[in-house]
Amino acid sequence: MAKKLISINLDPIVAARVDTKTPHYWDIKRRRVIRGADEEDSGRRVLIDTIPLRTLRKLVTNFRGIVDSSDHKAIDEVLKGGLDKLPKLFEKRPDLDKTWRKQAGPELAKAAVDWLALQGIEKFSPTGDMSRYLARGRKRARDEEE
Repeated sequence: MAKKLISINLDPIVAARVDTKTPHYWDIKRRRVIRGADEEDSGRRVLIDTIPLRTLRKLVTNFRGIVDSSDHKAIDEVLKGGLDKLPKLFEKRPDLDKTWRKQAGPELAKAAVDWLALQGIEKFSPTGDMSRYLARGRKRARDEEE
């Protein structure tokens, strides 16, 4: 009998990798993200490292290039003031969050999958909003091969 694939929501992993201010941990047993200090159960939690700042800065800079010029000031503040302000910007501006996900989603989803692979989790069923960007990336790769 074939073993059923586990389902993992990529959204909290992507959020954890983008949040440069608060540490996030992967609970190995429960397969979920824990936000904040790792006081208890240190044996079954792994720190989720953030996306390298250079990569994140590049994604935000590219994002600035595709949004309306009236939003440039808000994004410039994030670039100058610290990338930890990015989640707060998206809380205030859900329209920018939607555009951000379209633009950076494929790379962020792939980074989440790569991080899971480093933890030894390679075969799983991705769920959440970010999982749809993986399907697009695979489809593009198949189209390019043909």
